Amino acid sequence: MTQPHRPVRVDQVAWAQLLPWLAIFKTFRMAIRPSKLGVALVMLILIFVLGHGLDVVWGPQVYRGEVSAFGTKSPDQYNDWRVERERQMDLALRELIQSASYAEPGVTASDILEKPNRYQLTRDRLEAHFANKLKRIDELAAERLGNGVDETDVQKQKDRNLESLNRERLKAMELLNALQPIGIFRATFEYKFNAFDRLVQSAISLRFGFSQILAGQETDPNTVVGSLRSMIYILPSWLYKTHPGFLALLSACVLLMMAFFGGALARLAALDATGSSHVPMMSAFGFVCKRYVWFVLTPLMPVIMIAVLGGMLAVGGLVFFNVPVMDMLGGLLFFIALGLGFAIAILLIFTLATYPLFYPALVMEGTDSFDAVSRSFGYLVARPWHWFFYSVLALVYGAVGYLFLGAVIYLTLSVTHACIDMGVITQMADETSRWHALMPQPRLGQLLYTFDWNAGLGFTGKVTAGMIWVWSFFLTSIIGAYTVSFFYCSNTVIYQLLRQSSEQTRMDEIVAEATDEKPTQPQTPDKVEKPAETPTNKNPDAPQT
Repeated sequence: MTQPHRPVRVDQVAWAQLLPWLAIFKTFRMAIRPSKLGVALVMLILIFVLGHGLDVVWGPQVYRGEVSAFGTKSPDQYNDWRVERERQMDLALRELIQSASYAEPGVTASDILEKPNRYQLTRDRLEAHFANKLKRIDELAAERLGNGVDETDVQKQKDRNLESLNRERLKAMELLNALQPIGIFRATFEYKFNAFDRLVQSAISLRFGFSQILAGQETDPNTVVGSLRSMIYILPSWLYKTHPGFLALLSACVLLMMAFFGGALARLAALDATGSSHVPMMSAFGFVCKRYVWFVLTPLMPVIMIAVLGGMLAVGGLVFFNVPVMDMLGGLLFFIALGLGFAIAILLIFTLATYPLFYPALVMEGTDSFDAVSRSFGYLVARPWHWFFYSVLALVYGAVGYLFLGAVIYLTLSVTHACIDMGVITQMADETSRWHALMPQPRLGQLLYTFDWNAGLGFTGKVTAGMIWVWSFFLTSIIGAYTVSFFYCSNTVIYQLLRQSSEQTRMDEIVAEATDEKPTQPQTPDKVEKPAETPTNKNPDAPQT
């Protein structure tokens, strides 16, 4: 018999259960919470101070464009590039010194180039050159006025000379800055920042470049794959081959900082993602302090395993492939070496893919390093396509949020600069606005500006420009803090989704398992057995027993 059609009314759709990956779209709101931004900003500032301190110790050693040359050239070509670059730098610096004709005579370019502080001496010579040239312009203007030339004509000619002098000075200082080597950390920071900017642009444009992974051709840097290759492979390889001591010290310090601050961010993100009540920041740091050893050791565990397997291969090469007779046995047992190489390759792939999940596993499970690594690897094996979809979605969504936040900060800086500029009427010696010397015009795509310390600001002007730069730096650093915060928030949610799909665990059950204090269960009253009912006789005339 045919069942009649019964209308069904849908009052509400549980989208979180129907499409659990929608939880990723909560990560932007999670990442911009002041508590997480503050923790991330402190971590970035400490890393920034540490890196520049190491630059002071190591000194300027890196030519501009050196890391990019390392990534696009062979080792021999890279060494030749450095030699040629140094020769070109000396020639350009010599020409720049010789162009300072108004400076003190008697000092030759060869004398300056032989000094270890040749760049500072060149800068001082250029400043003396332009100061004398400015003085000469004033003298010529006064001389023309004394000869009876009209004052208006004299002022117009002086303005043209000052404008030309200002352009000449800016060009010379930009050339000197381009010639001067920079510190290792600064070169690392600039290269990684540029690669990250390309990553964001590629993600927004959906230029992933997956076909380049096994194409056997040079990777396009303006794709997601190319940008990740620059940050994960080229930059560490350059540091390892050219500055291994710097890399070891910087990596150790950054790992200790990330274990503390990154663990706290992951803890806050886990509690926020599962709808927990507000947890004080000190409670998150206390959670990390109790397990700080695990937060340090967990990222190192796969590295240690890879190092052990690689050491076994190195010992095998030492034993079997240095003696003519033993090499035959080594060739016979080469399949063991291939097996170890395969294990190293799998560990590398799994580590790169699941490294962002290590800290979420620690803060949500409350276990040791081995359990966190094994869970992360296991979820990747169980749900590889889920992990891939979640990661791509988080990357695109995070890039959109990054551009939006950057646009807001750029608009803030531009509006502030324009409004203050309308009220500043003081001019510099070259008759340019003093406000533009204190704070240059913000540029989209380069919010972290630099100002010229030798622009004739004086002591108070330099202090003022420094304070303005510090406040602008803090505002601009919010973008970096958001990036760090979003990294931990998004990967914490991804870990939750992978765990839910692999173990059928509800999202709101995770906090109860990870918190230090177990939630109190409501007590239920003991069951009271009802007394057995006495059967009654329905017949009133029957005798009662």
